[in-house]
Amino acid sequence: MLNQQNDYRPVFWAHLTLLAIILISPLFFSWWLIAIAAIVLWIQNIVIGGCILTFQQFGKSDPDMTFWYHVLTRLKLKVNKRKVKITVRYILPFVIITLALLWQKGLSHDPLLF
Repeated sequence: MLNQQNDYRPVFWAHLTLLAIILISPLFFSWWLIAIAAIVLWIQNIVIGGCILTFQQFGKSDPDMTFWYHVLTRLKLKVNKRKVKITVRYILPFVIITLALLWQKGLSHDPLLF
């Protein structure tokens, strides 16, 4: 089990807030802004090998560590760390972009902010 020293520091709350914004982004931001953000995240993963906030919170010693894995295991869920990493890095961005496209183009809803 992960130790609790990484819980509830400012970087934890920043991470949690950013992920909440990402999850609701199809309602608030244009699909193309979400796609640009996803590309920036993919570039970040390629260039530095992971998420800046994850490195701040957990260090770089475990290349498969993600904030999602941390939260899910804290909730006592048994998940595969590598599968969570693949899902978060590659599948989730496509799902969010697809939801944004469906909501905004398919159902003709304008984003609430941009």
